[in-house]
Amino acid sequence: MTTNLFHIYDKFLELREEDFIKTGLEECAYSEERPDGNVRPLVLIQSEHKYNEWLDKLNHWRESVDKLCEGDPVRFKRSAKIFSPEPLLLKDVYRVEVRESTATSQRKQEKSKIVTRQKRLVDAEAINAERTGDYAQYNRYKAQLDNMLADDDEYYLIRTSGYKDVRLLIYMDASSEPIKHSLSYVGAYIMPSKTCSASFLSLPSESQQEKKRSDALDFTNIREIDHSLGIRGRIYSYSDYEKVKRDRKPA
Repeated sequence: MTTNLFHIYDKFLELREEDFIKTGLEECAYSEERPDGNVRPLVLIQSEHKYNEWLDKLNHWRESVDKLCEGDPVRFKRSAKIFSPEPLLLKDVYRVEVRESTATSQRKQEKSKIVTRQKRLVDAEAINAERTGDYAQYNRYKAQLDNMLADDDEYYLIRTSGYKDVRLLIYMDASSEPIKHSLSYVGAYIMPSKTCSASFLSLPSESQQEKKRSDALDFTNIREIDHSLGIRGRIYSYSDYEKVKRDRKPA
Protein backbone atom coordinates (compact mmCIF):
# COMPACT_ATOMS: atom_id res chain seq x y z
CA MET A 1 0.00 0.00 0.00
CA THR A 2 1.44 3.38 -1.02
CA THR A 3 2.19 6.21 1.39
CA ASN A 4 -0.67 8.21 -0.15
CA LEU A 5 -3.17 5.41 0.52
CA PHE A 6 -1.91 5.11 4.10
CA HIS A 7 -2.60 8.82 4.52
CA ILE A 8 -6.09 8.55 2.98
CA TYR A 9 -6.90 5.58 5.22
CA ASP A 10 -5.72 7.38 8.37
CA LYS A 11 -7.83 10.40 7.44
CA PHE A 12 -10.82 8.16 6.74
CA LEU A 13 -10.53 6.53 10.19
CA GLU A 14 -10.39 9.99 11.76
CA LEU A 15 -13.49 11.00 9.79
CA ARG A 16 -15.35 7.84 10.83
CA GLU A 17 -14.39 7.77 14.49
CA GLU A 18 -14.20 11.48 15.30
CA ASP A 19 -16.37 13.42 12.85
CA PHE A 20 -19.21 10.91 12.70
CA ILE A 21 -19.24 8.60 15.74
CA LYS A 22 -17.77 10.87 18.44
CA THR A 23 -19.47 14.07 17.24
CA GLY A 24 -22.68 12.14 16.57
CA LEU A 25 -22.77 10.85 20.14
CA GLU A 26 -22.17 14.36 21.47
CA GLU A 27 -25.07 15.80 19.44
CA CYS A 28 -27.49 12.87 19.34
CA ALA A 29 -31.12 12.76 20.39
CA TYR A 30 -30.86 8.97 20.85
CA SER A 31 -28.11 6.37 21.18
CA GLU A 32 -28.03 2.76 22.33
CA GLU A 33 -26.87 2.51 25.93
CA ARG A 34 -24.24 -0.09 26.77
CA PRO A 35 -22.20 -0.73 29.92
CA ASP A 36 -18.98 0.27 28.15
CA GLY A 37 -20.46 3.40 26.54
CA ASN A 38 -23.15 4.53 24.15
CA VAL A 39 -23.18 3.61 20.47
CA ARG A 40 -25.30 4.19 17.33
CA PRO A 41 -26.11 7.92 17.39
CA LEU A 42 -29.31 9.34 15.93
CA VAL A 43 -28.77 13.05 15.31
CA LEU A 44 -31.58 15.50 14.57
CA ILE A 45 -30.30 18.29 12.31
CA GLN A 46 -31.80 21.68 13.12
CA SER A 47 -30.59 23.90 10.27
CA GLU A 48 -29.72 23.86 6.58
CA HIS A 49 -26.20 24.98 7.46
CA LYS A 50 -25.71 22.00 9.79
CA TYR A 51 -27.18 19.66 7.18
CA ASN A 52 -24.63 20.88 4.63
CA GLU A 53 -21.83 20.26 7.13
CA TRP A 54 -22.90 16.63 7.51
CA LEU A 55 -23.31 16.36 3.72
CA ASP A 56 -19.73 17.58 3.21
CA LYS A 57 -18.51 14.92 5.66
CA LEU A 58 -20.51 12.20 3.90
CA ASN A 59 -19.15 13.24 0.51
CA HIS A 60 -15.64 13.09 1.98
CA TRP A 61 -16.46 9.58 3.28
CA ARG A 62 -17.53 8.44 -0.20
CA GLU A 63 -14.56 10.01 -1.95
CA SER A 64 -12.15 8.36 0.50
CA VAL A 65 -13.76 4.93 0.06
CA ASP A 66 -13.60 5.32 -3.74
CA LYS A 67 -9.89 6.19 -3.65
CA LEU A 68 -9.01 3.35 -1.28
CA CYS A 69 -11.02 0.65 -3.07
CA GLU A 70 -9.81 1.73 -6.50
CA GLY A 71 -6.21 2.23 -5.33
CA ASP A 72 -5.90 -1.20 -3.65
CA PRO A 73 -8.95 -3.38 -4.42
CA VAL A 74 -7.36 -6.44 -2.81
CA ARG A 75 -6.83 -4.79 0.56
CA PHE A 76 -9.91 -2.55 0.55
CA LYS A 77 -13.36 -3.99 -0.17
CA ARG A 78 -16.46 -1.79 -0.36
CA SER A 79 -18.34 -4.45 1.61
CA ALA A 80 -15.89 -4.26 4.55
CA LYS A 81 -17.52 -3.31 7.85
CA ILE A 82 -15.26 -0.29 8.21
CA PHE A 83 -16.83 1.17 5.03
CA SER A 84 -20.34 -0.29 4.98
CA PRO A 85 -22.90 0.75 5.85
CA GLU A 86 -22.12 4.41 5.43
CA PRO A 87 -23.83 6.99 7.69
CA LEU A 88 -27.47 7.65 6.84
CA LEU A 89 -28.20 11.28 5.93
CA LEU A 90 -31.77 12.39 5.18
CA LYS A 91 -33.68 15.66 5.05
CA ASP A 92 -37.37 16.62 4.77
CA VAL A 93 -38.44 13.81 7.09
CA TYR A 94 -41.93 13.89 8.59
CA ARG A 95 -41.47 11.57 11.59
CA VAL A 96 -39.08 8.97 13.04
CA GLU A 97 -39.69 6.08 15.40
CA VAL A 98 -36.89 4.18 17.16
CA ARG A 99 -37.57 0.49 17.80
CA GLU A 100 -35.37 -1.76 19.93
CA SER A 101 -35.47 -5.54 20.05
CA THR A 102 -33.25 -8.39 21.16
CA ALA A 103 -31.74 -10.22 18.23
CA THR A 104 -29.88 -13.38 17.22
CA SER A 105 -27.32 -13.69 14.44
CA GLN A 106 -26.06 -16.83 12.80
CA ARG A 107 -23.35 -17.60 10.27
CA LYS A 108 -22.14 -20.60 8.34
CA GLN A 109 -18.54 -21.55 9.09
CA GLU A 110 -16.29 -24.13 7.44
CA LYS A 111 -15.82 -27.00 9.85
CA SER A 112 -12.12 -27.24 8.93
CA LYS A 113 -11.44 -23.81 10.46
CA ILE A 114 -13.06 -24.83 13.76
CA VAL A 115 -11.15 -28.12 13.74
CA THR A 116 -7.85 -26.32 13.13
CA ARG A 117 -8.43 -24.06 16.14
CA GLN A 118 -9.38 -27.03 18.33
CA LYS A 119 -6.23 -28.90 17.22
CA ARG A 120 -4.08 -25.95 18.28
CA LEU A 121 -5.80 -25.99 21.65
CA VAL A 122 -5.13 -29.73 22.03
CA ASP A 123 -1.47 -29.33 21.07
CA ALA A 124 -0.95 -26.48 23.52
CA GLU A 125 -2.64 -28.37 26.35
CA ALA A 126 -0.57 -31.49 25.60
CA ILE A 127 2.58 -29.55 26.48
CA ASN A 128 1.01 -28.24 29.67
CA ALA A 129 -0.28 -31.70 30.67
CA GLU A 130 3.14 -33.28 30.17
CA ARG A 131 4.67 -30.58 32.35
CA THR A 132 2.13 -30.86 35.20
CA GLY A 133 1.12 -34.51 34.91
CA ASP A 134 -2.57 -33.51 34.89
CA TYR A 135 -4.22 -34.80 31.71
CA ALA A 136 -7.87 -34.04 32.59
CA GLN A 137 -8.09 -30.87 30.51
CA TYR A 138 -6.13 -32.41 27.64
CA ASN A 139 -8.45 -35.43 27.56
CA ARG A 140 -11.49 -33.14 27.42
CA TYR A 141 -10.10 -31.08 24.55
CA LYS A 142 -9.02 -34.23 22.69
CA ALA A 143 -12.46 -35.83 23.07
CA GLN A 144 -14.05 -32.67 21.64
CA LEU A 145 -11.68 -32.78 18.69
CA ASP A 146 -12.30 -36.49 18.08
CA ASN A 147 -16.06 -35.89 18.01
CA MET A 148 -15.62 -33.11 15.44
CA LEU A 149 -13.46 -35.33 13.23
CA ALA A 150 -15.97 -38.17 13.50
CA ASP A 151 -19.02 -36.28 12.25
CA ASP A 152 -19.93 -35.86 8.57
CA ASP A 153 -20.40 -32.09 8.58
CA GLU A 154 -18.52 -29.89 6.14
CA TYR A 155 -19.89 -26.75 7.81
CA TYR A 156 -21.01 -25.68 11.25
CA LEU A 157 -23.53 -23.02 12.22
CA ILE A 158 -22.51 -20.40 14.79
CA ARG A 159 -25.41 -18.64 16.55
CA THR A 160 -25.00 -15.60 18.78
CA SER A 161 -27.90 -14.17 20.78
CA GLY A 162 -28.58 -11.51 23.37
CA TYR A 163 -27.55 -8.37 21.53
CA LYS A 164 -29.81 -5.45 20.63
CA ASP A 165 -31.16 -4.60 17.20
CA VAL A 166 -32.13 -0.94 16.70
CA ARG A 167 -34.38 -0.01 13.80
CA LEU A 168 -35.63 3.32 12.57
CA LEU A 169 -39.06 3.71 11.03
CA ILE A 170 -38.71 6.82 8.88
CA TYR A 171 -41.86 8.51 7.57
CA MET A 172 -41.38 10.96 4.70
CA ASP A 173 -44.98 12.20 4.99
CA ALA A 174 -48.10 11.60 7.10
CA SER A 175 -49.64 8.91 4.89
CA SER A 176 -46.79 6.85 3.39
CA GLU A 177 -45.40 3.57 4.67
CA PRO A 178 -42.19 4.04 6.67
CA ILE A 179 -38.70 3.38 5.39
CA LYS A 180 -37.14 0.76 7.70
CA HIS A 181 -33.47 1.25 8.46
CA SER A 182 -31.12 -0.56 10.86
CA LEU A 183 -29.28 2.05 12.91
CA SER A 184 -25.55 1.38 12.46
CA TYR A 185 -22.57 2.28 14.62
CA VAL A 186 -21.74 5.26 12.42
CA GLY A 187 -25.23 6.63 12.99
CA ALA A 188 -28.11 8.37 11.25
CA TYR A 189 -28.35 12.14 10.69
CA ILE A 190 -31.87 13.35 9.97
CA MET A 191 -33.34 16.77 9.28
CA PRO A 192 -37.08 17.25 9.91
CA SER A 193 -39.25 18.77 7.20
CA LYS A 194 -40.86 22.17 7.71
CA THR A 195 -44.23 20.38 8.02
CA CYS A 196 -43.01 17.59 10.29
CA SER A 197 -45.15 15.95 12.94
CA ALA A 198 -45.45 17.70 16.30
CA SER A 199 -44.23 14.43 17.82
CA PHE A 200 -41.36 14.09 15.37
CA LEU A 201 -39.26 11.58 17.32
CA SER A 202 -40.68 8.57 19.15
CA LEU A 203 -38.10 6.90 21.39
CA PRO A 204 -38.26 3.25 22.53
CA SER A 205 -39.83 4.23 25.88
CA GLU A 206 -42.59 6.04 23.98
CA SER A 207 -43.11 3.95 20.83
CA GLN A 208 -44.20 0.36 20.49
CA GLN A 209 -41.32 -2.01 21.18
CA GLU A 210 -40.34 -4.66 18.71
CA LYS A 211 -41.18 -8.10 20.03
CA LYS A 212 -38.30 -10.37 20.85
CA ARG A 213 -37.67 -12.44 17.78
CA SER A 214 -38.46 -16.07 18.36
CA ASP A 215 -36.59 -18.87 16.65
CA ALA A 216 -38.42 -20.26 13.65
CA LEU A 217 -36.67 -23.57 14.29
CA ASP A 218 -36.51 -25.75 17.37
CA PHE A 219 -32.79 -25.95 18.07
CA THR A 220 -33.27 -28.70 20.65
CA ASN A 221 -33.41 -31.07 17.65
CA ILE A 222 -30.15 -29.78 16.18
CA ARG A 223 -26.90 -31.31 17.43
CA GLU A 224 -24.71 -28.85 19.32
CA ILE A 225 -20.95 -29.12 18.84
CA ASP A 226 -19.00 -29.27 22.09
CA HIS A 227 -15.81 -27.19 22.02
CA SER A 228 -13.54 -25.05 24.22
CA LEU A 229 -12.65 -22.28 21.78
CA GLY A 230 -14.09 -19.25 23.53
CA ILE A 231 -16.28 -18.45 20.53
CA ARG A 232 -19.15 -16.17 21.46
CA GLY A 233 -22.34 -18.10 20.80
CA ARG A 234 -23.11 -21.75 20.22
CA ILE A 235 -21.95 -24.04 17.43
CA TYR A 236 -24.38 -26.44 15.76
CA SER A 237 -24.29 -29.11 13.08
CA TYR A 238 -25.12 -27.36 9.80
CA SER A 239 -26.40 -30.57 8.21
CA ASP A 240 -28.83 -31.06 11.12
CA TYR A 241 -29.92 -27.44 10.75
CA GLU A 242 -30.63 -27.93 7.04
CA LYS A 243 -32.53 -31.16 7.73
CA VAL A 244 -34.76 -29.51 10.34
CA LYS A 245 -35.46 -26.66 7.91
CA ARG A 246 -36.45 -29.12 5.17
CA ASP A 247 -38.69 -31.10 7.53
CA ARG A 248 -40.58 -27.92 8.48
CA LYS A 249 -41.56 -27.17 4.89
CA PRO A 250 -45.12 -28.21 4.00
CA ALA A 251 -45.39 -31.15 1.62
